[in-house]
Amino acid sequence: RDSMSSESEALFQMTNTLNDIHKKSQEYNKLKSELKESVSGIQNMLNSRTEWLRLKNNKFKCYSLASKEDITEIFESIFRIDPTLKIEETTQTQICCHPELVKFIDTHCQTRAYSFQPIRLPSYEFCNLSFLLDPIPSKENADHYATFQQVYGTKTTEEYRPTYIQSQATSEPAPKNILISEKIRDYINCENCQKCRCIYSNKSLTDEEL
Repeated sequence: RDSMSSESEALFQMTNTLNDIHKKSQEYNKLKSELKESVSGIQNMLNSRTEWLRLKNNKFKCYSLASKEDITEIFESIFRIDPTLKIEETTQTQICCHPELVKFIDTHCQTRAYSFQPIRLPSYEFCNLSFLLDPIPSKENADHYATFQQVYGTKTTEEYRPTYIQSQATSEPAPKNILISEKIRDYINCENCQKCRCIYSNKSLTDEEL
């Protein structure tokens, strides 16, 4: 990035995370404007380089950031679902504190590790379209994924996502003396594979723990 004024550079050096930078820029308008200008050169270069790329003979395209007006308009729609949400609450941890919004997302959207697909409107145009597919191994050759035509319209899960498989392989196994039927306390549906899973515990769990 390009250099800023000494005052803004000093303020910038006091930050460690993106959240810190955001807070500082809200406190100091000069830092906010100078920081935007200092990164504009590298942003333009990256956009230019990215748009050189092609995928199946189609050029990549970079889009401008959403304006404050665009963001406000989106949140006004979200407030109709859960008016308790604040416009600065955008992390997953913060959103999980709003049950009405979580319920809407679970009911109408599809959340994956690398994608999020919201409800599409108008419904008469999209009601017959399925969500994007998860990678599913081909029945003919397990070393390759099934084609789009074979899987589209079917219910898929993330159980074959490479990073999920890797995390399962490296996860620490539970002690064998816990995994017995007498210690099953409840059942849940796995968010990744949608299969029923047992909750084991040495003692009964309270409602809060469940």
